[in-house]
Amino acid sequence: MAVAVASFAMLAAAAFGADTRGLTWSAPVSLAGTPLTAVSCPSEQMCLAGGDLGVYVSTGPFEDPNSWKHVAAPTGESPAIYGVACPSAAVCVAVGTHTLLSSSNPADAASWHSAGLAVSNGHLGGVACASASMCVAFVAPARNFGNGHRAPHGGTLFSTSNPAGGSAAWKRASIRDVPSAIGCARPNVCVLGTLDGDIMTSSKPGRGARGWRTTHQGGAPHVEWPFYSVACATPPYCLIGEVPIGGPLLRGGLRQKPGTYGKGFLPSSWLRADVRHVKAGTWLPTVISSGRNQPSMNAGACARPRLCAFVGETTDSSGRNTTDRLYVATKPAGLFLNGRKSWTSTAIADAQLTGVSCPSAHLCVAVGKTPFQPGPGGPGANQPDGRITVGRR
Repeated sequence: MAVAVASFAMLAAAAFGADTRGLTWSAPVSLAGTPLTAVSCPSEQMCLAGGDLGVYVSTGPFEDPNSWKHVAAPTGESPAIYGVACPSAAVCVAVGTHTLLSSSNPADAASWHSAGLAVSNGHLGGVACASASMCVAFVAPARNFGNGHRAPHGGTLFSTSNPAGGSAAWKRASIRDVPSAIGCARPNVCVLGTLDGDIMTSSKPGRGARGWRTTHQGGAPHVEWPFYSVACATPPYCLIGEVPIGGPLLRGGLRQKPGTYGKGFLPSSWLRADVRHVKAGTWLPTVISSGRNQPSMNAGACARPRLCAFVGETTDSSGRNTTDRLYVATKPAGLFLNGRKSWTSTAIADAQLTGVSCPSAHLCVAVGKTPFQPGPGGPGANQPDGRITVGRR
C-alpha cells in the first residue's frame, strides 16, 4: 500500500467531546504468513481484515490470533485484498485486483459472493461505505506515484446502492482525477483523496462524475501530490493524509454552497494566512507533534463523533530507521495552532501498520505486517506475518 507522507488535511466543523483519555494498545500479535492491509470493524463484536491471502474475520477477542478465520478470497486472480468496508455487521465488502467480494454474514465462509468489475490500467485500490445502501470503490493505478512528476489523469470509480447485487449493481464512472484514498460518513457523504492534490466530495456518488465536486488543496496544479488516507467522523468532519509541506495539520470544514443541496459538499479554499478570523469552511494549519520529524500516515478511522485514530510512521534524521506509531485524538479539532495537544502517540514495535478501524470511542483495531527481513534465500524468501494490535480504554 502506498504510504502517505508528513501531514494531514483536516476538515472540521464540529468540536469533539471533552474526554481526552487515550487508548492503551496491546502488544502486536501475528497471523503467520498472512500480511494484512486493511481492517473494518462494524461493531465491538466483529472485525473484518483483508490481506495478501484474502479476507479474515474475527468475532473476538481480537488480540487472539486464533480468533481470525480465513473466509474468502478472489479466484482466477491474485488472492490479495486491497480494501474492506463493513457499514454494518450484515453488510461487508472487500476489493481484490478486479473482483469485489460481498457478504451478509461475514463470519460464514459460505455466505461470500464475488463479482467481477471492469477494471483496466490498475487494480481496485480501496472501498468505503457511508451506509449499507451507499458504497464506493476506486481503481488504483498500476504504478506508484508521489515523486513530484506530472500527475496522471483519468480515474475510475464504482458506486452502488446494493453492495451485494453483483456486477450489474456497481455503476462505473470516469472522473478527471485519479483517486488514491477514500472515506465515507453516514448518512451520505464520501470523500476522495487524489494523486494530484485534489479533494473530491459527494453526497450523490451514484450520479457518476456529475455527483462529485473538486477542490485543489495541495501542490502545484497537475503535479503529483497524493493523499493516501481519509477518515470521516461525520459529514462535516473528515481528515485526509497529505504529502509533505513541512509537517502541519490542516483543518477546516466541509460546507455546502447555497443552492446546491444534494449535489455534493464543497470544501473551501486552503487559507494559510490569517487564523484570527475563523469561519466555518476555512482551512487552518496546526501541528500533530513537536519537532521537524513529522509522521507519515498510512490509514485512519473515526468513531463518530468522539475519536479519530491514524496509523503511520516517523523516520529518523538518517532516513534509514523508522518507527511505526498510532495517533489518537478524542478532540482532533484541537487548538488553532496547537493541534498536537489533542493527539497522543504510541510507538508500536515490530510492525508496519497499514489499516485501522474504530467501532467505538473505546476500541480501535490496527493491522499490518512484520517488517521485511531478508532471509538466507534472498529477498522475498521470508513471507511477512500479519500483525494486529488492539487499543482499548
